[in-house]
Amino acid sequence: MLINPKDLAKIQYHGDHGITRSCLNAIIRLIQCGCQIEDVKLLTLGNFHCFLLSIEGEESHIAIKSGFSSGYSGEGPRGLSYALQFLQQHVPWIKEFNISSKFYQHISDSCVLISDLNEINPENQVFGSRIRLYIHACGYDSSSAIENHKALQDNFPSIVPLKFVDYRISALALKLKSEPDSSLMTGYKRLEAAIRLRTGFESDTIGVKLFTKAFRGDKAPLYWKNVEPAEREGRAAMFEGIYMAFRNRRAHHELKLRLDEEAREFILLNELFVLESQAINRPQKQDIA
Repeated sequence: MLINPKDLAKIQYHGDHGITRSCLNAIIRLIQCGCQIEDVKLLTLGNFHCFLLSIEGEESHIAIKSGFSSGYSGEGPRGLSYALQFLQQHVPWIKEFNISSKFYQHISDSCVLISDLNEINPENQVFGSRIRLYIHACGYDSSSAIENHKALQDNFPSIVPLKFVDYRISALALKLKSEPDSSLMTGYKRLEAAIRLRTGFESDTIGVKLFTKAFRGDKAPLYWKNVEPAEREGRAAMFEGIYMAFRNRRAHHELKLRLDEEAREFILLNELFVLESQAINRPQKQDIA
């Protein structure tokens, strides 16, 4: 049967029907990119579930297709538990509604009608503790906050937030997953080169020695204006400490690290670039003839 486009609801569709990982990843992408989720509705047909989300600043709703299920142990119920826990961090409560097989199929086929949305009403709302049961069905332990957080955290990708990355190493951030060691070592070299260029120090002034000469003391060529002396020393210590703790071991050893460890190190390196960009050159006193 042909559908009149005017009858279609204004909805975006994310995830692949019947594939839990795809649907869970769709929710993770929305959260990871900073979308402000304002309202969450869990739509249920028997033991199958999908979501309808409202996002701040978006005119259309977002449907997360049905890759979630309940009533047994497996990937579908585990994905539903994770999804609910993620979303509960963004909204005060999640409402559940029973929907018809027709509405469910329209979500699967990416063609929800305006008339389908009429099913989201008080008569079809599910009251009680089913949301809590979905969450607890797959190993969630309310007494172990650390373990629960780790299980949720493992679902998120190990990425560097590009919004905060210094332009001089932004391309390296994009290559971090495929070339972590090369990206980081190149970044360290660029930082040293930038500081030598600004200070005029010789090329053999490297690493911790370079940072000490560049930032330490009242006569250092680079400093941060309107920053207390103790804080300046603390910032200088960051350059020295991060190099001693991370760069030196990377220069002398073949490391086998997890991607999340590489990403955290890159974020530390990026902060040094940011601090360097905020430092200004100390005015040089003119010799009196």
